[in-house]
Amino acid sequence: MAQTYNDLLKHPLVNVSKELTLPEPVHPVHDELCQREIKTPKQLSKLRCRYRRTRIPIYWSKEEILHYDPWIALYHDVISDQEINIVLNNSITQMARSDLTGSTNATNEDVMATYWLSELRTKSLFPLTKRIEIITGLSTSVSKLFSDSENYEINHFGIGGMMKPHFDFLNISLGEYQKNVERSVRMSGDRVATWMFYLTDVEKGGATVFPEAKVRVPVTKGAALFWYNIKRNSEKDQRSLNADCPVILGSKFVCRKWILEAGQAFRRKCGLSPFSTEFS
Repeated sequence: MAQTYNDLLKHPLVNVSKELTLPEPVHPVHDELCQREIKTPKQLSKLRCRYRRTRIPIYWSKEEILHYDPWIALYHDVISDQEINIVLNNSITQMARSDLTGSTNATNEDVMATYWLSELRTKSLFPLTKRIEIITGLSTSVSKLFSDSENYEINHFGIGGMMKPHFDFLNISLGEYQKNVERSVRMSGDRVATWMFYLTDVEKGGATVFPEAKVRVPVTKGAALFWYNIKRNSEKDQRSLNADCPVILGSKFVCRKWILEAGQAFRRKCGLSPFSTEFS
């Protein structure tokens, strides 16, 4: 009769005394989303791919709508191989292991390697920042004193690398002074939206998922994922809960830019009702 895995762990040559137990699920649909698409064909049929106008009339973006409310979209062909190489060459040798707490001395919760890149130090990143502004319509300006977006966070997920379900918003108010952040964003408010470039393809695994919205986004090199973390009435959107699934085969690099409340007063106006969406 075949032995179970836990029986084999008790073998004298195996130095494991405690039986293996499955971890508690982090969200009811998180694990299922990491394995497959769970939206029904009817739900998927309502989504669209289109060319969308931007702030520059002659520049149209390739937009794939993944969810309407909350708004989640994938923009294709928004970063070139040359720009990807610039980002990786300026960060890959300086990355430090990190976890969800932001600690660079992570031990048990190591899930990725991280490095921060600033446009003020790496001038070749400015075109990327401007492109995000052109496509989203949100202000992404960066300066030494007052910035409307944070520095770029570069993440590397090796085999098994992942990020557990979390919110990107920080529960802070516009004008509220923050000590442990870059000087230029200390009073710039919360993270209104997230923009994430995919810098590599992954052979298997590594999808970005939104458990509350039941959205699954496979890794697509050269594309960028965009979503809002805060509603138009300034409430934190609990549906923006997101995670990076474990990489099974390959290596995943992403580049995140958080867009802050400062500078958005006339770019993303408050809705006419507490229930206003991006289309009302």
